[in-house]
Amino acid sequence: MPDQDSTKEVKHQDFTKEVKHLTTKTFEAFTTGRLKDIASFTAKNFSFIDARGVRMSAASCRVALEQLVGDPDPNGDSLKINNFKTSHEDEQVFGNTVVQSLLYTDHVTFRSKQDTAQDSSRTFRVTNVWVNDAGKVHLVSMHITPVQI
Repeated sequence: MPDQDSTKEVKHQDFTKEVKHLTTKTFEAFTTGRLKDIASFTAKNFSFIDARGVRMSAASCRVALEQLVGDPDPNGDSLKINNFKTSHEDEQVFGNTVVQSLLYTDHVTFRSKQDTAQDSSRTFRVTNVWVNDAGKVHLVSMHITPVQI
């Protein structure tokens, strides 16, 4: 019979494995513009803090992403994420909560209202907070900070 500490370790490993899977799914949704794919695991009180330090609720974050990535207005700005990678991932488990830190780098094409396109690479330090609520994992908060490499 496994001892209590080894049982906790297995649960922690399963939790962090699920968090890593859902993190990849989140960034893939940003790339494809299929933001409804992440609605099932973002918490109702989800908050996003963008690179400017602006805090957004789940609803306002979804609207902003839809307008920019998902279904951009042909007369407005748009962003296409061509590819991305994550690195330097670290997950710390505290009871039913995981604090995740990682570097996210993408290559994007930004198209402005004036129809000019600009390609660039960006790197962000991402901090996510995930909660396991009765076996269902939810993304509660995401905070991104630009990194100069």
